[in-house]
Amino acid sequence: MLLSLNEIVSKSTRALRALELPAGLDTENGKNIGWLEIRNLPGLKYLHEELRRNDRVKNKSELKINVEGGAVNFLSPNQSGFLIAQSAVDFAENGKIVSILECRYPLLLFAEMSRRSQIAFGFRIEWTDGGQKNIGISTARKTAIDINSKGLELASNIKLFAMEAQSIGTFQEIVDHQTKLMKGGIGCDPCQWETICIAANEMLVPDSKKSHSSAGAEVDDSL
Repeated sequence: MLLSLNEIVSKSTRALRALELPAGLDTENGKNIGWLEIRNLPGLKYLHEELRRNDRVKNKSELKINVEGGAVNFLSPNQSGFLIAQSAVDFAENGKIVSILECRYPLLLFAEMSRRSQIAFGFRIEWTDGGQKNIGISTARKTAIDINSKGLELASNIKLFAMEAQSIGTFQEIVDHQTKLMKGGIGCDPCQWETICIAANEMLVPDSKKSHSSAGAEVDDSL
């Protein structure tokens, strides 16, 4: 099935509220999902997988962060990128070298750092998945990534840090297909979209503690 970027971002933002993330993370993660999708990278798949996790509410692991000098270490195992992407990139933006023990959905961090293109410097992220090293770069309003892993769901030994603006070198630039995809639509797995729509619609139930006054608000297509 084909969807518009606006539909993906707005519906994903609403569905993210089912994860009971801290305030504001639903909006930013919705934009990250849209950013990934218009670049043919998994965004909706990540959200679908997270919504299907049986332990997403009952067994949330405590977020453990150790800040020491110029280093920041995220020590919680199997932490969700939906929870830590913004704070991890915030630390990197402020000059810290960020290390993450283990993280689900590492491309959410890549999307978050890449969306901060207005910053004068760039970012670099490295992680290991299946014994293979992957590297992503965002610099001079360009993004590039070298993916060597077969799967992109769980990453370990992640390093994220700011760097001076420079050429992306030999890395493959990630192309923004927004114009093309907005004309023809963005492809989505119907089963994944059904899961997301169910979660989003639950957030619109009248008198629900989870419902938000902003539910159904329009989201700008430009990311």
